Amino acid sequence: MSSYTITDKCVGCTLCARSCPVKAISGELKKQHSIDSDLCIRCGLCGKQCGAGAILDENGVQAVKVAKTEWMHPVINTDTCAGCSVCIENCPEFCL
Repeated sequence: MSSYTITDKCVGCTLCARSCPVKAISGELKKQHSIDSDLCIRCGLCGKQCGAGAILDENGVQAVKVAKTEWMHPVINTDTCAGCSVCIENCPEFCL
């Protein structure tokens, strides 16, 4: 499976690089950034934030900017949760 990619529409704002939970995005300010396909987990966060429309998903489709207030958030089903803590231990942002 391929990773997300950054096109030449990138303006080098660094928002994607600063928010990538696995630090897969690199580049200099005001220059086109790139995504390390070996590190990319295809979470889509970069595309949700890119106002320039410079992010393509793993299928080559342009990602659409989404307001943070509209992002989906995880919900735990307490009826089926085993309490194993795997999700907590593996959260890249340590928010669980």
